[in-house]
Parts: sequence; structure tokens; C-alpha cells
Amino acid sequence: MSDEQENDLGKIFILEDDTSLAGMIMNDFRIQGFTKLTHAPDGEKAWEILEKEKFDFILMDWKVPNLSSLAIFNRLKQHRHYKKVPILVMSGFLNTKDFSILSEYHNTSNIEKPFVIKFLLSKMHILKKEANWYLKQEAKVKKLLKELDVKDYLFEKSVYTLLSGSPNPLPISICLGKALREKKEYEYAKKILHSALRYGENAVILSELGKIYLLEGNLTKAKQFLEQAHQKSPDNLERLCSLGNVYLENLELYKAEETFSKALEIDGESHLAQSGKVLTNNIEKWLAGAVSVPETYAGILNSVGIAMVRSGQFTEGIEHYTSALLHVQQHEIKAKLGFNLGLAYMRWKKPKSALKWFKRSKFFNPSYIKVNHYIEKIEKYLNDLQSQNLPQSSKEKSFDELDEDIEFEISDFDENLGEGHNDVDIQHFDDSVLKLDKDIINGEGNDDKDDETDLLE
Repeated sequence: MSDEQENDLGKIFILEDDTSLAGMIMNDFRIQGFTKLTHAPDGEKAWEILEKEKFDFILMDWKVPNLSSLAIFNRLKQHRHYKKVPILVMSGFLNTKDFSILSEYHNTSNIEKPFVIKFLLSKMHILKKEANWYLKQEAKVKKLLKELDVKDYLFEKSVYTLLSGSPNPLPISICLGKALREKKEYEYAKKILHSALRYGENAVILSELGKIYLLEGNLTKAKQFLEQAHQKSPDNLERLCSLGNVYLENLELYKAEETFSKALEIDGESHLAQSGKVLTNNIEKWLAGAVSVPETYAGILNSVGIAMVRSGQFTEGIEHYTSALLHVQQHEIKAKLGFNLGLAYMRWKKPKSALKWFKRSKFFNPSYIKVNHYIEKIEKYLNDLQSQNLPQSSKEKSFDELDEDIEFEISDFDENLGEGHNDVDIQHFDDSVLKLDKDIINGEGNDDKDDETDLLE
């Protein structure tokens, strides 16, 4: 096999619990000239490797121990690199219901065991070719959106030419819809996606429409389309969490809890599903004793956090705020939630963690001037503390003086989150904001373990 053919598939990752079968596949691959091969015998080991390295093709069994292939598949399709990598699923049985999620993605297919290596390689090359074709179409869409204004007649003409000239316009329509959603061109995105429904009620199209209506604040339409998509393909974890968010905003707490629980059945380590369930339980408990309820969902989330911190439940309050930050997408609201999280850490006498969240609050919304005073005072306090090498008693006194100096009263909590609806898709922030969201997801927003000065030890 030529180097060109070798590079066609690139680095291949194989997930197969039957080590004998995996050995035979890799041996046949090597005979055919493929040498960039990596194997894992179970789900946990597979994900550990996939997170550390980048592969160009994934061949995976559908039934593996420790971490299910369904969980891994969902993770891959939300991963920045792997969502574009072709995946071929191997299985001894092909049940339409079990594999409905595969039909949502253009560069994914399955193959029934047993198979001959020639047929396997043929399917792999077809998938890789399909993935490369899609990447080219995606590049065309990005170029189109960069060069032309969507309100320009030439844009509409170019879109028509692109779709009518394609042998498979459906994935291009989906790509266009997603790209327009990311640019907040919701009306044009809906137009493209509704038009694409003539090819059939595709779960991805229905899901994309649901996301747009959710961003617009139309919960009725969002619920309608997301539920339709869920019925067609019930194992998509990201969609389950989006649907859970709709139920949360509607205060349909039983449905929200049920939906996030289903997501956790797919992947018990999903931070998005875990945080959704935390928010559901917190809101339910808070509503049971609430005298008045804010008009907005963001206001409710904030009120729950404030109540926890005011009652001294710092761990619970901080967990609530970090969970809320994953499910709220508007920068202005994220800034205020981050600010209140900083105040929660101050109440807990953790100025170093408080400073990090005040800075993140400022990052989310640079015009949020209120936070500047807090950043300046805490930075001065920490610098003085470091330079003076004070004993424990003096540290505590110094912190009390800081607390009094910048007037960290409970009334400082920003309770006015406004009436704005979420208008920024969490999956499409710029790289820096995505890094902050990833920190929250991975628990790096809770910096207690690194913060000796916070604990005043």
C-alpha cells in the first residue's frame, strides 16, 4: 500500500474487548500496510488514550466493559477534534433502535460481525472520503459567511448554488444552519433548516431548530422540536441536556429530573447532566419555601445561590453557582453569577478563589465595572500577605480588615440579573471563554485545594 493510501486513514484507534479479534484486525491491517495503530480493550482505557492523543479514524465495538461505547460515542461527538473524525462501529447484532444515534452523523456508520478485512477497509475508506467531502463543504460555508452579508442578495444566490449543485444537500443544509445559529442569524438559520425538512424529519435538523428556539426564548417551539428529535434518536446526551434545560426554564422539574437522569444513564460522568440534576434539585427545594419568585429563570438560579450562601451553605452554594454557569449562556448573566460566586468565596474566607471568580466575571463582561473595586482590594491584600509573611492570627485579622474595608456586605450580592434571555451558545464561545467553561466542567473553578491563603492556615 502506498504512503498516500496510508495517510488516507492516518492514525487508527481500535476499541475492541475481544483481544483475539483485535489482534487479528491489527495484524491484517499491518499486512495491508497500516502501521499507525492503537488498541484499547475497554471503554475507560479507550477514553484515557483518546483524551491524550489525536486519531484520524476510530473503529469501535458497540459492547465493551467499564465505560459504554454509547457514552464514548456521545463524548466523541462533542469533542472539538473527534466530532469531525470518522467512526465505524462493529457489532455482532444490528438493531435499528440501538444504532439510531449513528444516523445523526454524516461520517459514522456500522459493520456487522463477522466481516472480511477487505470489506472492513472498503467501508473505512468510504467513511474517510465522506468525512473529507464534508470538511470541504464546511470550508465553503465558512468562506461564504465570511465574505458575504446574509442580507446580501448574493449570499442567498450563493447558498442556492451550493445546495442545488450538491449530490447530498442535507449535510450542507445542517452545516449552514449551525453556522448561521453561531452567528446569531436565527431567522435565516430557521429558514434553511425548515427547508431541509423536506428531505425528511431528520433528528439533527429538529434538534438544531429546537436549540435556536431555545436561544430565542420560545420555549414552546424549543420543546416541540427537541422532543420530536428525542423520539427519533433517544440516546443523544447533548440533546437530552438541552431538553432538560427547556423543562428547567418551564419549571417542569419532574420532567427535568427525569431527562437529566436519562442522560446520566448514558454517561454517569457527564458534568453537564450532573449539574443539570443539581440545579433541578436545588430549585425544587428553594421553591418549596420561597415567598416570591423572580420572573426570569436566571433570576431563580441566582436567588437559590444567594439563599444558600446567606445560610452558610458555602459548599452547596458554590456548587450551585458553578452548575448554573454551565446552563446559562448570556455573557452579562454569566458575569453577575461569577461575581456572586466571588462573593460566596469571600463569605467563606477564601480571597484567592474569590479573586479568580471576580476576574472571570470581568472577562465575561468587560463593562461590568462593579467588580473592579473588589479585584483591586483583594490583589493588594494578597500581595501584602505574601510580602509580610504574617502568623496565622495576623492573617485572620488582616482578612477581617479587608472584609470591612471593601464592605463585603450580604447586600452586595447582585440580585438584578435583568430580563434578557440566553443568547450565546455555550458550545461556540471564543477559545478563551470555552477554556473557562471547561475549567468549570472539570471542577477547576473550585480552587480550595490549591489555596492555602484561602483557608488562612
